[in-house]
Amino acid sequence: MSTGPATALRLRDFSSPPMRAFHVTWIAFFLCFFAWFATAPLLPLAREALALTQAQMDALLVASLATTIVARPVVGWICDRVGPRRTYTALLVIAAVPLLCMPLVDRYEILLALRLLNGLAGASFVVTSVHTARMFAPNCVGTASATAAGWGNLGGGVAHLVMPSLLGLVIALGADEAWGWRYATLIPGVALLAWSLVYFTFTQDLPEGDQLALTREGKYVRPPPKALLALGRDPRVWLLALQYGACFGVEIALENAATLFFRDRFALSLATAGVVAGCFGGVNIFARALGGWLGDRAGGRAGLRGRLALLAIVLTVEGAALVRLSTLQSVEGAVVVFVSIGLFVAMGAGATYAAVPLLHPKTMGAVSGWVGAGGNLGAVAAAVALGSGRMLDGSAFLTIGIGTIALAALTPIVIAIDSKATVPESEPMPLPVPADDVAE
Repeated sequence: MSTGPATALRLRDFSSPPMRAFHVTWIAFFLCFFAWFATAPLLPLAREALALTQAQMDALLVASLATTIVARPVVGWICDRVGPRRTYTALLVIAAVPLLCMPLVDRYEILLALRLLNGLAGASFVVTSVHTARMFAPNCVGTASATAAGWGNLGGGVAHLVMPSLLGLVIALGADEAWGWRYATLIPGVALLAWSLVYFTFTQDLPEGDQLALTREGKYVRPPPKALLALGRDPRVWLLALQYGACFGVEIALENAATLFFRDRFALSLATAGVVAGCFGGVNIFARALGGWLGDRAGGRAGLRGRLALLAIVLTVEGAALVRLSTLQSVEGAVVVFVSIGLFVAMGAGATYAAVPLLHPKTMGAVSGWVGAGGNLGAVAAAVALGSGRMLDGSAFLTIGIGTIALAALTPIVIAIDSKATVPESEPMPLPVPADDVAE
């Protein structure tokens, strides 16, 4: 029997449909983010093995981010059409392919192609957001979504910590270093395939049941295809997408480049640089959830306006920390500020998705996809800013920091726009979607 949307996050509950979906979803997200970043800490070895140029290294850093820009809106729309259960199952299988094919890499072009395909794993966030948003009521949707996303985001940080160890294991089993980095990625690839079976078996699309079954029964009407484009005409969606790029996008770009930065700028070992990168991503264990929880609290006091105001504050502090990082010369200071940036980018991402489900709840998959794509657009922009040596002299951090503060200043524009399409904080998310209802 359906329990309806959950009104609280009960972490010890593994039996109700909302909490079962919550736990299976955040683990799937963790594995996808691990897969997304699995090759990043090994790129220095790829550079040596394939004799890559700086331009090729810059392209590899951007490649896995660029694909996700297109994938996220599409995956969000697919979620609205067929439900998160089937969408996530397929995505887990697809995300495993580039990792399982990594032993085939013997030249730059193959590695670039696999990095592009690897970017599809980043679209997993959209499904995570949609599935948790559908399973929880507005009073706790920010907390639930941010907690699932934060714990899943840990996969990126853990990849930086674990992949060097997996490489050591592969070398201990007989592979040399020049080829061992290629074989180390097979392990997370197999894990993705295994979890795709778990996801399909133990989750359902909605508290009420399977989305396609509910559609056949007339209890759920899928949004029409034009909903995806209609949402693109809402300036609130665009502005939140840009702001998400300033927090999540910056997080992804810095996490991708962290090992290279600390190895090349401060001559840290691969393992030590990986620890710093792991700490940067590791704060997601609480920071993104904190941003979502604060968003729910701000929403309870001032509705959507309060949620957006909180996001502006977090982005401003993040931008100031990036500006500060651009001036630091000591490794100790750089590590402290770098990890603090990880705290605020994660909080900003949580605060963003405390607001996103309330914009257009009847097409939340498409909204999540649009805003999520903005995150990856920001990641690509940040990655480009970090390239060509600008990361090492600090100018990239100054540019990104000023840009982040400027985007935070756009929040009053978002707040000023009519919010009639939002869900009142005290009402549940609507299940039926009228056939002619396209993103108001």
